Amino acid sequence: MNYKKIIQKPRKTVRLNSFFKGVDSINDDMVANLNSAKECYNFDSSTGALTPLTGFAEVFLKPFTGYWLVAQNSGYSMIDGRKFYSAVFVDDKGKLMTYDFDENGNAGDLYEVGDDAFHFTSKPQMIEYKEKGEDAMLFSSPTDGLVTWRGGAEPPEQIKNAPLITSMAKHSERLFVTVAGRTDKVWFSDVLDPTNWNVSLQDAGYIGFSDERGECEKVLAFGGYVYVFRAYGISRITAYGDQAEFVVEHVFSSGSRICPSSVTLCANRVIFASDDGLFSFNGSSVTKIMPLLSPLLKFGKNTTTAFYKGKFYLATEMLTEGKIGCENGQYKNNVMIVYDLYTDKYYLYRGIDVRGIFPLLGVGKVYIVVGNTLKLCEMNYSNVFDGEILERKWRSPVSDFGNSEKKTLKELSVCTDYDITVRVYSDDEVIERKVAGKSGRSVVPINLTSYTFCIEFVSNDYSCRIASPTLIYY
Repeated sequence: MNYKKIIQKPRKTVRLNSFFKGVDSINDDMVANLNSAKECYNFDSSTGALTPLTGFAEVFLKPFTGYWLVAQNSGYSMIDGRKFYSAVFVDDKGKLMTYDFDENGNAGDLYEVGDDAFHFTSKPQMIEYKEKGEDAMLFSSPTDGLVTWRGGAEPPEQIKNAPLITSMAKHSERLFVTVAGRTDKVWFSDVLDPTNWNVSLQDAGYIGFSDERGECEKVLAFGGYVYVFRAYGISRITAYGDQAEFVVEHVFSSGSRICPSSVTLCANRVIFASDDGLFSFNGSSVTKIMPLLSPLLKFGKNTTTAFYKGKFYLATEMLTEGKIGCENGQYKNNVMIVYDLYTDKYYLYRGIDVRGIFPLLGVGKVYIVVGNTLKLCEMNYSNVFDGEILERKWRSPVSDFGNSEKKTLKELSVCTDYDITVRVYSDDEVIERKVAGKSGRSVVPINLTSYTFCIEFVSNDYSCRIASPTLIYY
């Protein structure tokens, strides 16, 4: 009797040691690192495991609605032995107001500023300065010019001869600004008097720019200079003493248009975006950051940013597959990225229409403005986004595991503390497995034959911790 000898292929193991590689939208799937993701959102992968992102909840500041947080005063006041910090808001009708927080972030009182005679008609920005030796705040907007406010019950005062300012920076006792409709110049105020805009050699003045770098769109005081972020480059102004001695140097030229709303001072550098991606500028040279993610991002007038405790926050639009959260309706931004400057790691929130990001110093909290109603929300330690659990997803590149032959993926094992869904894509089939959370490792039978595979983890539970996936194939 003859017996056919069956040769069993040896089993092989593929381990995904860590998820921290982030998203790779550039490299072809077959050469991308299997520990990187083709898609990853609403997960924090900075530890190597997939865990939930910090959630947020609405802050109710009745009776007003639709808040823009403009800025926080740098000082604080002591009341009954507690520190109180004051933040400046504008409501949906353009009314200026302040809101007090104690050092633990607990809400205090909300105050209207001035009477009903003045309202902002566009979102303002604010700079603190000294007026006749007293602390004061200077507000500007592209449609309202300059407004000063000394605090307390005193009403805001509009500066009549001031330009319509699109951005401003305080440097060497002067205010440097870009102006709506006059994008070929940077204007500066009189020394020690940012309310004086009378042009003369003794008072205020301007610097003209007519080279190929284009319009002057944003100014920033940084490292002892004033930097002018222009449509296609960066110029530097050395401005001390007599205005006749001001010097202009051109330090960077860009082949693509710079997005002025992305320009953000981040400690010892400036981060900005252009049509070519995200960049870090140290005052003399430019380097690209998050290069594998940038091709998915779109930047424009709705892009908004902030910097707080070593992290760069960016809300903008991202090219995506499918729809979650805000993407099921009208939105302006659908992703918020949090990038750690010192570890070069990042994570992203998807499905949230973030219109503004505002850290409150001293309080130690970050606030965001969300959606068409400009809802003010506080980022907290929950896993819920304004009462909603948003889908979390991580998807691997398509891979042949370094073996071009057809193979059978027998099983997948993974450590997951909470219920998840695992999807495995082959060349022509997809299977889905529900995995119950438990302590230790779960083994998931797959038994799918193909040349290539793609693995996907999806979490819709309140929390999650997904770690150390291992694939067995032969």
